[in-house]
Amino acid sequence: MSIFRFKQFEIQQSEDVFKVGTDAVLLGALVGQDNPVNALEIGSGTGIVSLMLAQRFTNLSICALDISPFAFNLTSQNFEKSPFFQRLDAIQADATSFVADHPFEIIVSNPPYFNQSTLSSTLADARHTLNLAHEDLVKCCTKNLASNGSAWIILPPKEMGNLEKLFAEFEMYPQSRTFLRTRPDMPTTRVITSFIKSIQNQPLERTICMRNENHEFSPSYIELTRDFHPFF
Repeated sequence: MSIFRFKQFEIQQSEDVFKVGTDAVLLGALVGQDNPVNALEIGSGTGIVSLMLAQRFTNLSICALDISPFAFNLTSQNFEKSPFFQRLDAIQADATSFVADHPFEIIVSNPPYFNQSTLSSTLADARHTLNLAHEDLVKCCTKNLASNGSAWIILPPKEMGNLEKLFAEFEMYPQSRTFLRTRPDMPTTRVITSFIKSIQNQPLERTICMRNENHEFSPSYIELTRDFHPFF
């Protein structure tokens, strides 16, 4: 196992679970909600997003869900070693049938998206929509989201467009979209969209570039992640 260290917690990583990446870090840094008290992460992996939310929102209790036994065990270990362990709960369960006994004000997910690619590794469940089809992700969100809550998802642009159509079928619509680029001269590689249970006529939109033209971390990326990365 390898360890990825943040300022207030560390992440144990395994070859059987996707390691810490920029997608998860930006998702955890960008989720926004006024004074939330409970959150659900669908597909926890290492548990990084839940840990970032626990650091950001000091009154937040988080349930982190993953069907993979490898991810569940790793999330559990990382939760137990964190200073936020009392507010974190890892659950091994299938999102397609999961219904909590209370709604969540925040739902967050960094879901799989390679629908058509070739299965080639032990990370297949995370890479492909085998155990979490996007239709099932949408249904899990609609069943478990509070009426005043928001669901935050990160995907490549094409897949996000398809996901927005699926959410619309359940009368959930974009509240905001954040377009992520590696550099200003490069195309959007990911979109973080927040969905709510009402129509927002003009969703808030912004673009964040992770690096500048000189390949250095951009001021916006540094500002978003300075409370987490020890090198800022």
